Amino acid sequence: MAATIPFEPFAVRAMLWDDAQVELVPLCSGRLGSAFVLAADGPVRATVCKALAMADIDSLLFEDAESFLTRLRTGKPDIIVYDATLAQGSFSAFAAQIEAARITETLPTVVLAEGPSPSRSIPFLSGHSTLAEMFLTFRALLRRQRPSALKGQRRSGAFVLDERGFRLFKQDECAVITKTDLCVLGPFFDVRASVIDRTTLARLAFLPSDQKAGSRIIDTHISRLRRTVRDQLGVDPLRSIRSQGYALAM
Repeated sequence: MAATIPFEPFAVRAMLWDDAQVELVPLCSGRLGSAFVLAADGPVRATVCKALAMADIDSLLFEDAESFLTRLRTGKPDIIVYDATLAQGSFSAFAAQIEAARITETLPTVVLAEGPSPSRSIPFLSGHSTLAEMFLTFRALLRRQRPSALKGQRRSGAFVLDERGFRLFKQDECAVITKTDLCVLGPFFDVRASVIDRTTLARLAFLPSDQKAGSRIIDTHISRLRRTVRDQLGVDPLRSIRSQGYALAM
């Protein structure tokens, strides 16, 4: 029976992004999204901006919470990233200020923090997070919360994923998929020819708050995804790698 997957920065279990050989696939649509980043100048902020740039997202930088919140009241970023140590007051109080300031229906948010996660509903990264973890986290969050901000199509092997249109193509055939299907499939197009373990895939596709102890949420959704695509394309989009995880079918 699978236990709830922890969402901690120093999880003992190795994740896909812990593999130094993992090859990321940057976007190159030429249509940049936008991010507001509240963080002090330094290596962590530089890595955040690089990961966002790989996701075709331009960063607008802030070093104080007041200017960050002021700009948020008139701006419409696709995603925000903020350092919890620069927030005004407690984490919950600053989260409430962000909620009051934003003018968009949804606002994908990532917190930079050390120690235990400040929230089970907001992804967070630490100073130890790698470029791969940041890139995959940003991409996963956009798929979950703002797929309309996704740009272009992603190709891997025989498959083409139209993220914004919720469609998977194989040659001239097309399968219509759900947002959950997109969240499960998306990571396979963000890394090149990789096997993705169940823990990493679940962490990218779902928030910890969506997972219940004893559930096999990732297996259930992969089964549904396979059935959906097979019914429309006649092929299984994923293959199981015993004791390792899943890979995109070639």
